[in-house]
Amino acid sequence: MPLNDAAISAHKTVLKSGDGKGRVFTSVKTGESLENGRQWFDDAGVEAKLKNFHWHDLRPTFTSRLRMKGAPLKRICWAQEFDDD
Repeated sequence: MPLNDAAISAHKTVLKSGDGKGRVFTSVKTGESLENGRQWFDDAGVEAKLKNFHWHDLRPTFTSRLRMKGAPLKRICWAQEFDDD
């Protein structure tokens, strides 16, 4: 998926903070590589005092925003790993 200017800028900032080896994103707590979004998501939810909010709750928001921006349904299905048949 193409990135907008804000996403590209954020990615460049993160790249500058790394050592050029291994993973790009590291844990603020441990400095170790983040293997997936769940490593930061759960902590962020606790810090934000969210109740009964789960990683998969973001899927409808993601797909709705893609569609509102004019993404074709086939691309949305691909991004969500749905079978479009």
